[in-house]
Amino acid sequence: MAPSFSPEPQSLTLSDGRTLAYASFGADPHASTASAAPVTTTVFYFHGFPASRLEGALWHAAALRLNVQLIAADRPGVGLSTFQPARTLLDWPSDVLALADHLHVERFGVLGASGGAPYVLACAKSLPGARLRAAAVVSGLYPVALGTGGMLWEGRMLLWVASRMAPAVKLLLEASLGKAARNSAKPHVFDELVMRDMRKRPGVDRRCVEDDEGFRRRFLDSVRESFHMGSQGVAWDAKLLGAPWGFGLEEIENMKLTLWHGGLDQNSPIGMARRAAKVLRGARFQEFEGEGHVSLIVNQMDEILRSLAADAR
Repeated sequence: MAPSFSPEPQSLTLSDGRTLAYASFGADPHASTASAAPVTTTVFYFHGFPASRLEGALWHAAALRLNVQLIAADRPGVGLSTFQPARTLLDWPSDVLALADHLHVERFGVLGASGGAPYVLACAKSLPGARLRAAAVVSGLYPVALGTGGMLWEGRMLLWVASRMAPAVKLLLEASLGKAARNSAKPHVFDELVMRDMRKRPGVDRRCVEDDEGFRRRFLDSVRESFHMGSQGVAWDAKLLGAPWGFGLEEIENMKLTLWHGGLDQNSPIGMARRAAKVLRGARFQEFEGEGHVSLIVNQMDEILRSLAADAR
């Protein structure tokens, strides 16, 4: 993978004093070389769970090929972004708009993978169409009321407990992953914990992480960074995923929205995605029978970004 043009974390101080951390991937709108193609589209990327802005590195090469500028931000309390007490999913769109204004981006698309899906849909509901031109959800998690049949039992249990007892989940995550993530002397301990969980996934997903060292390293770095300041933000993220979202999918309309999903997905089961597609009026639903939660991203990355960029222009 080619290196990002802006590998260092950047930050914006929001109106309430919070820090919003982000990183830039893909095409550089400020490139000065004559050979650099101009940016065609800016896309704000919303990471999964647990993950961080560093997940954007997985998409860097594809974004570079397609001349897309990809901006990935840490959600509040995750990575380097300040925790926001009592936040809801519908608080996120204002942070995105503030970041777009800060970067002087007038028109943009949004893309979210896995646990980033609710944040894409919150933006689709709340942001004006003159600014948010198109949206895409990849391997997305949808409201648990749509059914969790086919989901790994660990995922179902986490969502159920987190929606009711986020402080308990904070303690659990800190004991199981948080401390290991910040143990710089023994990074292999955290790596093994995460990979042990990956071995429970369908073969198409396991192979993506186990067989590609570069992908595995970027994946692990993203998850590790989510616990940079502790487990409170990650636990609150889990709470919001499992609890009622504060808006209905039927409220989203007049939006270029595409849902991409794999038929073998056990993190966000295909039945949940199909039911969401029926409720989201006008959304395009792209189903890939032989793909899983991770493999869909790996194998369809260029097509996903190409489609979103064309819709967002």
